[in-house]
Amino acid sequence: MISLNEEFKVRALNGKVLGDLLAEQYNKIAILTTKDALCSSIAAPLYSKLIEKNKKVELFVIENLDDLISKLKEFEPEVISFFIGKNTKDDKLLFLLKEILVRLKNLNYEGDFFFHMRITKGTGKYKKLEEFKDFLNERSYTYNFDFDRGYLKILFIDFETNELIPIREYPLLFEHTKLANKVYKDREVCFKEL
Repeated sequence: MISLNEEFKVRALNGKVLGDLLAEQYNKIAILTTKDALCSSIAAPLYSKLIEKNKKVELFVIENLDDLISKLKEFEPEVISFFIGKNTKDDKLLFLLKEILVRLKNLNYEGDFFFHMRITKGTGKYKKLEEFKDFLNERSYTYNFDFDRGYLKILFIDFETNELIPIREYPLLFEHTKLANKVYKDREVCFKEL
């Protein structure tokens, strides 16, 4: 049984690692999240890590879309990262994504996109964004785990071929690997003497 405590801890560790990785590529980052506690538990440490790295970063809780888009237009981020998903129903999640993308497209947003792994896992919700493939292609990324080896992988989302292409791996601490395996794969990991 996975505890809520473990859910929060693994997301906090994810946010820290993703902050390191995004800080290597971008100077101005927008983080979008919902009021959901699990989504916020990854967004908050990501925000904190980016501040620590002296990046310009804004954290936006998605409430009023017109207000959100106005703030994004004013901020002009190099990348918009979406951390929405865990407790958002699939149809609401897709509706929210599409509404935001329509508005960003109308704004002629030219930066990159970084999506929470829930968008690309399972049913592959990103495949349901077909109408935006020209807008999203060549600048969309996500992450996932190599659970066996203990790595977080950054993936390029190719909307033309619907492929997720690994472009970077980041080694995780053992505690992070152990928690990720338990929370996402429901399995235990331990050290083994060779």
